[in-house]
Amino acid sequence: MKITKIIGIALSLILVFALALSITACKEDNKTDDPQPNEDSEITGVSFTDKTVTYNGQEQKIEVTGTLPEGVSVSYFGNVGTNAGVYNATATLSGEGYQTKILNATLTVEKANITGVSAENLTVTYDGTEKTLQLVGELPEGVSVTATHNIATNAGEYTATFTLRGENYNEKIITAKLTINKADIVGITLPSRTFTEDGSEKSLEIEGTLPEGVSVEYVGNGVSAIGNHPVTAIISGANYNTLELNSFIVIEAAPLPEDKEITGVELNPAEFTYDGTAKSLEIEGTLPEGVSVEYVGNGKINAGKYTVTATLSGEGYITAFLTAELTINKATLTGIELNDERKPYQEGIYHKLLIVGELPEGVTVTYTYNGASVESVNKSGTYTVIATVSAENYETLVLTATLEVFASQDGGIVTPEHKFD
Repeated sequence: MKITKIIGIALSLILVFALALSITACKEDNKTDDPQPNEDSEITGVSFTDKTVTYNGQEQKIEVTGTLPEGVSVSYFGNVGTNAGVYNATATLSGEGYQTKILNATLTVEKANITGVSAENLTVTYDGTEKTLQLVGELPEGVSVTATHNIATNAGEYTATFTLRGENYNEKIITAKLTINKADIVGITLPSRTFTEDGSEKSLEIEGTLPEGVSVEYVGNGVSAIGNHPVTAIISGANYNTLELNSFIVIEAAPLPEDKEITGVELNPAEFTYDGTAKSLEIEGTLPEGVSVEYVGNGKINAGKYTVTATLSGEGYITAFLTAELTINKATLTGIELNDERKPYQEGIYHKLLIVGELPEGVTVTYTYNGASVESVNKSGTYTVIATVSAENYETLVLTATLEVFASQDGGIVTPEHKFD
């Protein structure tokens, strides 16, 4: 701009001088030719337009487009940026014989989406130690994470939330479930006992060491009359599955000299696998004539550990009590599959994977798509589908497959009330 003003002033002086000469010449020889000053040309055919890009960690720039006239150069101010933001750029075009031209444009670097980081649901069993659900993947440079409810010790279900933030990235929130199942109480028994009647109250006590935070409550203790008295020990704690143990207090009169012990008979522990039918223990050996057996704790169907007591009694014999453990293990689910599938995208159509095979009664199936607890998806993309098959009497079965919905549109997930294909 300063050069243009100087040139203008010089031209004005030249014009004045030329006019003076012209007037003088007219007086002398009556000539009327007037000199015309030269003017600088305007610079054309060059543009400087706005530009929008997404942050990728690289330097971005905005430049003029078109062909510069010979002898014209361009200088920039504010046309380069790396971090997300808006940059107001100026391009100054100048050259001898041309009017200086200033162009303005905006370089916009938009924040990028955070990718390659996820969190998977985690299920563990309580053991008294701290459990942590963590992110999977590598955080982009400059991105930090704030985690809540992803660390726990006690049994329960926790929704872990991870908030990812960075100056050059859009905020991203990832959630997953941390499930700590209650533990089984093991190593505790409630043996039956036989007492001779003496007028005082009789009670049973469990044997074994209770885990921390676990207590026991007795039902049926404190009896004194002759007879068989059932006793139940209820063992419970916030982080444990409740355990019930059943046994007997036997109070009898002093045996007559002719009463005999019952020998040659055993009650042994046994293990079964759940199949929906009742399971029982039976004594082994030959009962003496006149001796009968009565069982308590037999006929169990569901998976678990049970104490069975066999009471052997008969005239002329000392009543005997035999105890053993009946174990019904959880069954293994078989014949169930979750297969990969590819389906074309169609607007308004929802896709899902379903397990193949016959489910036993009482078995439930839950699905997640890329970690989200939904039943179907309606947009293109590749989904990792996890089917969790579980029931009280079966070992949990986790199946994984891939659903690919192929199309050019973007992908997404929906809820079960939408129609399916």
